Amino acid sequence: MSPAATDNKIKLEGYEDWDRWNIVFIARASFLWDKINPAMAGQLRGFLTPPLRPSYALMTVPGPNQNLELRQWYKGERDLYRVCLAEFEAEDRAVIELETWVAETVGKHHFSALCGAGKGIDQWYASLRSKFAGDHALRYAMAEARFKAALERPGLSGPGSPVGERIMAWLDEWEYAIAEAQSYQVHLACNPNYLWTVFASVIHDIEELQEWLHAFKSANKEALAENKLTVREICDNLRCTLIREGIVRLRRSS
Repeated sequence: MSPAATDNKIKLEGYEDWDRWNIVFIARASFLWDKINPAMAGQLRGFLTPPLRPSYALMTVPGPNQNLELRQWYKGERDLYRVCLAEFEAEDRAVIELETWVAETVGKHHFSALCGAGKGIDQWYASLRSKFAGDHALRYAMAEARFKAALERPGLSGPGSPVGERIMAWLDEWEYAIAEAQSYQVHLACNPNYLWTVFASVIHDIEELQEWLHAFKSANKEALAENKLTVREICDNLRCTLIREGIVRLRRSS
C-alpha cells in the first residue's frame, strides 16, 4: 500500500507513531531528501534561492558589435534565469506541500513546540526525529532485522494464495522494510546495486516473471548500471505488470 493511501490515518502524537509516520514522511520528501536526510549531515545540498533576473540595462560590452553581443548575452542569461526560476518554483512547491502535510499530521502541541516559525523543513524533521525516534540503537537493530527478513525469497510453493498475490504481498513487505531500514541508514539498505541484485535473484526463479525481468533489465540498463532506480520504481513497475497481465494468470501450474 502506498503512503498516500494511508495519509488520512497518519498522526504523530507519540513515540509509538514515529515509525509509521516517518516512513510516509520519507516517501513524501523524496524530491527534497538530499536536503533533509540526517545521514548526510555536513553534506546536505542547500535549498534553492530565487534567481536574479538579468538586467539588460546594466550590461555593457565594448566593441563595434556591442549591441549584437549584448543581445546574445541577454538571451543566454534570460534562458538560464527561466530554467533556474522553474527549478526554484518546483522545489518551493514541494517544500510547501511537505510543510502542510507535517502541520496536518503532527499533534498541535508537538508541532508548536518543535516546528516553530523561522525554521526550515529540514530543521522541523531533525527536531521531530530527535523527539520521537527514542533509543536509536534499538530501533536500528529492529529495522535491520526486519530488513534482513524481507530479503528472503517469498514462499511460492504449496497450498495458499496464487503466486501473483504472494508476490504482491511480498512487494509491500519488501518496500516497507527497506524504507524503514533506509530511514535508520542500515548500510546495505542504502545500496541500490545490492538491493537490485537481491530483488532480481528472487524474481529470477519465478517462471511466470522471466519475460518481465528481461524486459525491465533491457529497458533500464543504463539506470541500473548507474544505480539510479529506486526500490519504489522497481516495485511499482512489477505491480503494474501483475495487474495488467492479471494476477490469476500468474498461478503456478500443478
